[in-house]
Amino acid sequence: GFNKSHAAAYALVAYQTAYLKAHYPAEFMAATLSSDMDKTEAVVDFLEDSRARQIEVLPPCVNHSIFHFRATHPRTIRYGLGAIKGVGGPATDAIVRERERGGVYRDIYDFCQRVELKSLNKRVLEALITAGAMDALGGNRASLLAALPDALKAADQRTRDGAAGQVDLFGIGSRVAAPPPPMPQLPELALIDKLKGEFATLGWYLSGHPVDALAPWLSEIVSCRLGEVAPRVPRERKARGAELNLTLAGQVGMMRKRGDNIAFVQLQDGSGRLETAFFTEAYAEFGGMLQAGEIIVVEGVASWDEFNGGAQLRVRRAWPLAEACQHHARGLSISVRNPAPDFAADLKRTLAPWRGGGINVRLRYRRGPASVELEFGDQWRLRADPALPALLLKIPGVESAELVFRRVFSESAAA
Repeated sequence: GFNKSHAAAYALVAYQTAYLKAHYPAEFMAATLSSDMDKTEAVVDFLEDSRARQIEVLPPCVNHSIFHFRATHPRTIRYGLGAIKGVGGPATDAIVRERERGGVYRDIYDFCQRVELKSLNKRVLEALITAGAMDALGGNRASLLAALPDALKAADQRTRDGAAGQVDLFGIGSRVAAPPPPMPQLPELALIDKLKGEFATLGWYLSGHPVDALAPWLSEIVSCRLGEVAPRVPRERKARGAELNLTLAGQVGMMRKRGDNIAFVQLQDGSGRLETAFFTEAYAEFGGMLQAGEIIVVEGVASWDEFNGGAQLRVRRAWPLAEACQHHARGLSISVRNPAPDFAADLKRTLAPWRGGGINVRLRYRRGPASVELEFGDQWRLRADPALPALLLKIPGVESAELVFRRVFSESAAA
């Protein structure tokens, strides 16, 4: 009787939840996410399930979010402020309560002056910015972080003035608030830095994926994205091309070990996940780089794993991200137009820390209608690094900067 009664009860609950998930997918997933907001791993799993079901997850927003996740459309969920690490219930209540009373927040200065800062210290506000919850307040995240000290100072001054009963110069008894200072105009954070901030505060990437942020150069050396591997691998073991030599890149996720010399590692990028197998020799040589969150490049043989029902890569070689960049890069190309007078000094200062490597530098210099291409001498051969192009683009006059790669491995049937 005990087993039958529980079987019947669970069957009813399973039917009800399946019905809700099928007919009210956004509402169901929002409720599921809200039920486990304090468990980051569970939230990430539910978010991935939502994306797989074509449910859009909007970022947290101080002008639209509440504490919990909520459905705003049959296929849209708004992220809950309570799921941001370091932002608790009192802070969220203060934000929502003031928004309902005085309307949406106009900018970061308006936000800091209206919300009770007893519930929101600087650390909480920084978490809101890096999570993307203040993107609607004007500027970009770099500018918002730069404006935060002045916004807090202005809010504190207004609070002290109010407590002291300060009035305006004419003694009318009402104080006219000084206009806020202009928002600092800073370049947006690099995508990889935005993603790091999102992961630190949300445990999840909303603006993309770190592997995809490196796509401009990774695409030159990898065979395909991880989500594209399974469709390429035949499911019949004896089929022609059942095993393929592939070079892939991904972020190290969950890892399970078999004994002391075999590891199965889940790599992930914005397109999906792939299990990679590091058997005895590969694990002994490359096991040290298998740290959660690290991005690595692997080369090996992909085939269909009938046991797991998916594709798997048997790893032969692996590189950390920076080492893979150095291994595959063969040059650095820079394009410059009408540079400033101190361009040469800026370029020398930027390149100096990377000297002593194996890639050559080629510069295309244009001023007015004239142009010339220069190849730097051997003393300026550099170490390749994914961060180098972004640093060069900060120099006034630099139009483009990119690493040039050679394809060492290409997709082919395994021997």
